[in-house]
Amino acid sequence: DSVDSHRFGSVPEDNIIGRMVAIYYQPGRMRTF
Repeated sequence: DSVDSHRFGSVPEDNIIGRMVAIYYQPGRMRTF
């Protein structure tokens, strides 16, 4: 969590983008929005 916080900062919008990216990086795992 600390790494992601520093990476995206504490911006909710950026956090959402990070989540979407993580979903893209994990094929076959919750690929729906």
